[in-house]
Amino acid sequence: MSHNIGENVVNAENMKTGNVVEIRESDGMVHIAYSDGMTEWVNRDQVKKLLIETDPSPPNYDGYQNLNG
Repeated sequence: MSHNIGENVVNAENMKTGNVVEIRESDGMVHIAYSDGMTEWVNRDQVKKLLIETDPSPPNYDGYQNLNG
């Protein structure tokens, strides 16, 4: 899986989220900057894309709301 500079990712080893700041194709390492200011080189196999659900629907939501109970 390839990553892009600036992409939001998750380090699968420690579940920390951050942004890709550098990629070394020669050895498959990705440099991640975390929100706490730490940076770390991680093997690309441990770096996953961060998926965020922005507007989740409640369970069993069928698209309609019954406001009168």
